[in-house]
Parts: sequence; structure tokens; C-alpha cells
Amino acid sequence: MTQTSSTENQSRILPQTIVCGGCGWFALNNQPFLFADGMINWLPTICGVLGVLAAVNLTAQLLTQGARLLDWLGLHQPKPNANASRWASYKDIKPLIYKGGTPFWGVMTDKQKTPLFIDFESNALVVGPAGSGKGIYCVIPNICALAGKYSKLVVDFKGELAAMMVDYLTRSGEQVYTLNPSGKFSSIVGKSASLNPLDVITDDLFNAGQLIYIMEDVREFSDMLITDTSGNTDPFWPLGAKSVIELATLIECIIEGREARLSQVALLIEDRIRLQQHLCWIIGHDMNGGPSSDGAMPIEQAQWAEQHSSQDVNEFAALIRARAGAMLKLMSGKDSKTFDSFVTQAQQAIAPFAFGSLAKVTNKTTIPIKELKSPDSVSSIFIMLDESRLQTSKKYIELVQWQLLLMVKRHPHKHVPVYAFFDEATNYKIKGLSSLMTWGRGFGLRLFIFIQVYSEFVRVYGKEDAQTLLSETQNKLFLPKQQSPEILELISKMLGQQAIVSVNQSQDKHGQGIQDSVSQAEKPLMSSNAIRQSEHGILFVKDKPPIKIAPVSYAEITPWRRLVGINPYHKKPFIKKVKLKIKR
Repeated sequence: MTQTSSTENQSRILPQTIVCGGCGWFALNNQPFLFADGMINWLPTICGVLGVLAAVNLTAQLLTQGARLLDWLGLHQPKPNANASRWASYKDIKPLIYKGGTPFWGVMTDKQKTPLFIDFESNALVVGPAGSGKGIYCVIPNICALAGKYSKLVVDFKGELAAMMVDYLTRSGEQVYTLNPSGKFSSIVGKSASLNPLDVITDDLFNAGQLIYIMEDVREFSDMLITDTSGNTDPFWPLGAKSVIELATLIECIIEGREARLSQVALLIEDRIRLQQHLCWIIGHDMNGGPSSDGAMPIEQAQWAEQHSSQDVNEFAALIRARAGAMLKLMSGKDSKTFDSFVTQAQQAIAPFAFGSLAKVTNKTTIPIKELKSPDSVSSIFIMLDESRLQTSKKYIELVQWQLLLMVKRHPHKHVPVYAFFDEATNYKIKGLSSLMTWGRGFGLRLFIFIQVYSEFVRVYGKEDAQTLLSETQNKLFLPKQQSPEILELISKMLGQQAIVSVNQSQDKHGQGIQDSVSQAEKPLMSSNAIRQSEHGILFVKDKPPIKIAPVSYAEITPWRRLVGINPYHKKPFIKKVKLKIKR
């Protein structure tokens, strides 16, 4: 449609409207307009006829112009594009929102009185750089949201979370336990519980039919103590050190049973003479290499042996004696220096647990781990770290999380959810995270991973685990104040492209008017620079459009602001103006 023809058509409407209106008015005001005193009243009749004809023509013109207007509007509206990105509306996500008792994500920017309680079935990720308020906006509010509803494992990197939450969780009917090697804030959180990692091995000994899995579990246990060798050009030395730890662990568990302690394994590796004595006893030799008058260690007659088939026990005993004989030969033969290297690395790996604070919290287990998955009770375990002793704390958290997650996986109540909070997850390493994110869902394990810098996660866990993190997390929240160019670009790409319609005008091919042309282009829903400057967070939930989020701290939410304890580092209440009220 050209501008000239459109103008000509529009110019006819006004005079036709005047003619129609004038004739109609004249006819109506000169009654009767057809006959008067038996004769035709010509002037009103002619005006009436002209008015009717003008009205018909005017109606046709209006319909034509209306059709052209609809055509014009159709051309200037973007055609639906299923691939174009857009921000989510409340209607999009309303079916996913609960009234409470599930993870809390803040509020939508255009509906700030409605809390977003949206659950996930497997994994969730929160990326909040330093100063973004990751703790007050996400970690603490989510512990509050799940209080009294679901069991939780919480890695408390600074120790403040336990101090702030223990009273509230206890009043919510939970059993709360703290693993607190350094005794931090003990006046608030109480005495530390303890968790014996050797329970994994002794369970295999004392649970019927489980003996066939003991070598696999002891191998995983040694992997937790000695760094993974996949990137080592010569894995011979780490593998040798692992074999020392594995055999010493098995000796301690076989002899002591449920009383086996990690500290005693460390002392056995430190004491070469005692280690040699035990190896000799296992194979039935004295210290001089001759037959022992007392015979070999009666492994087959141990108390736990009756829980298994005689074939399994005999094969296990033969394996232990073969490994003991090989190690004894290595100790006293020409390759003793090789053994020295193995032992030295094993000693260094297990030394933190030989004496002191870590020895105490890896003593006899005082936490009923099975209650984590009980459908009738709710428990929370806080693993409190000492950031001033980071290297030792990292080794401890890696060992404890391995044991706890393994126990959760093996629990018979697989349908009961347990939420695992990994705060500051780049300051330690979650063993086997990639596989954990894929199989955890089937065992009711829901991982909540909190990090500051995505590039640091790539450095610690590797590119493959980083890709798995992005693909296997159903909910992803990126808090404001993002500064890393890499994460800004990643968020922008995840947001996708929106459709932009532009209208251009040019002279028509006959040179008689102006014609409109409409084109559609794409541009990022939000550029990297816009994300960097934004005061809002961005939430991705499953396959829904991205959600623009206004973070809300626990200090702005009733009743949490009054229920959460004082941060022991700040030593004063953190209370702000109420923005949101939540029904308990």
C-alpha cells in the first residue's frame, strides 16, 4: 500500500461524511420528506436519497480503510517466533510455585509481594561474587525455608551458619548436629559431634553379605586421602602410598571391629616396627621370617566372619595375606627405599588425623546418620570449617562429605529428600561431583551448590565437571554484581536472543508515494554490560523463560528476621525494613 493512494482515500471520507450528515439532517427536519398534501416533497426526498447513497459509500470507504489499517498493523507486528527469548511472566511460573517448605529464590521484579518457593529434583546452582550477599540472600533464607521440612547437610565454611541457625532449627523440631573440629563458637552450637569414616569399612565386615564390597570401599577411602592421580605422569608412587593406607586400614578394622579408629591407622603407619609385626602375624611368620609359634592371624574365626559365607571369608583372608606378604617383602628386601617412599606419602596424607582436633571428630560416631533419611524425623548436620587452617579443613570436609553422601545413597528410604548445601564449593573439592549430579536424583539427594567465581570452579573441578554443572542443574540463580567477563558472556548467551521489528520507509517503484517495509532482527535479551550494571538477579528454572529476580535478604522477611540468630562475627542483630511476609 502506497502513501498516495491511502491519502486520496482518506481525503474522500470527510466530504462524504459532511454530505451524509447534512442531507440526513435536512431530511429529518423537513417532515414528511416524501409526501406532503398528496404531492411529492422533492427537496427533502432528494436530500434523503443523497444522504442514503452517501452513507452507503461512506460505509464502504470506512470498511476499506479499516481493512487497510488491519493489514498495516499486521505488517508492523512481529510474527511469533518460538525460538525468540523473553522474560518470564508470573503466569509462566505460577504452576511451579509452592506456598512454602521448598527452596526460596527471592521475588519477581514485577510481583514483589509474592515469594518464589520453587523446588528442584536434582541440583541447583547459585553464583554470587564477593559482596553480592550470597549468604543473606540465598544460603540462610533457603535453610530457613526448609526448616522442619527436610533434612540438610550444610558445609559451613566460616562456621557462622551453624551459630545463626542452630536455635531456629531446633525450635522447628529438628535434631541438629555440628562437626566442629576447631571448637568454633562452641558456646552457641555446643560440643562437637564426631563421625568415624571407618564405619564405611566396618559396616562391610559386620553386615551380612557386604564383605564382597569391602575392597571397593577401602579403595575409595584411600582416594579421599591421597589426591587423584589422573593428571600425574607417574601414578606409581601415589598408588603405592594408597596401598599402604588400604592395608593398614583393613588391619585396624579386622582387629578392632567397631572400635577401629582413623587415628590408630595413622599411628600404625607411623610405627614401622608395629606395622611389620602385624604383617608378620597375618601371614604366620615371626620377625625373623620363620614360622610363628602362634600361627597366622585367625581371620576366618573373627566375630564378623559368621555374617558371610565361608567362601567369601576364605577368599578375603587369602587376599589380605597375599597383600601383607607382598608388603612385608617390599619392606625388608632390596626395594626397601621404594617402600620408604610409599610410607612417607601415606604418612603425610593421613597425618592430620593422627592427633589433635581432627582425631577427636573422627572418633566414635555420635550422629545417627540413618535419621537423615527417616520419613518421621528431620535432622541437620553442619560441617564447620576453620578457614585459618584451610588445607587441613579441605581434607576433612572431603572425607566427611564422601562418607555422608555414601550413607545417604545406601539408605533404604531412597525417596526421602536430603538437601546438601555446598557453600563456597571452590574452596574444597566435592569428590566425584560430575557423577554425583547425575545419580543423586535417584537417591533423593538434592545438591545446592554455591560459588563465587565460575572460572575458579573450572580451575578446581575441570572443564568437564563445569559443563556438567551447567547441564545438570535445574535451577540456576545469578546474583547481581557479576564482574567476570566470562560469566557475563555466559549469562548473556543463556538468556538468548529477542526479536526486534524495525519499520523502514522508501519511495515506491512508481515514484508516486512512500511505502513501508518491515524487517525483523535479533539482539541479546540482555547484553553483558547490562547484566553487569543490573541491580537484579537472573533465575533460570528448568525449561521456563528466564526470570528477573529482586533478591530479598532474611533480614527483610517476616518471621525469619526475628528467628535467625546473630552473626557471631558481627555481634549485633541484622534487621532491615520488612519487604516480604511469609506464613510459617
